[in-house]
Amino acid sequence: MEGRSAFDALAFSGWAPETVNGRAAQIGIVCGLWRQYTTGTGFVTQAHDHVLLFAAVLAVVAAASAAPSFLGKTYGGDPKSKKDVGIFTARKEMIHGRLAMLAIAYEVYAELSARGVTAPF
Repeated sequence: MEGRSAFDALAFSGWAPETVNGRAAQIGIVCGLWRQYTTGTGFVTQAHDHVLLFAAVLAVVAAASAAPSFLGKTYGGDPKSKKDVGIFTARKEMIHGRLAMLAIAYEVYAELSARGVTAPF
């Protein structure tokens, strides 16, 4: 990451936006489905009722993703900066993050559809 700034990582073409969102989505889908299973509370209601918790999880994931770079480690938050180890690869992390984001979008769509809410487009 030499010669690259935090702004490069946060740029639309940088590694941080999709990586941080994917990591947060993986946490969010597991926690959201568990809460939905145990209490019957849907994703939209959870997001509405727990905005500060959502923001805290996102902040912690972003800080944890950026920490190696700020601490001067040889690897950074970018999954591609670490060597693949067995089944743990950067490509799989990105796929899992994308699947988690799609799963959350589906859960929101399903909940809103059940309530009779239609898309404005």
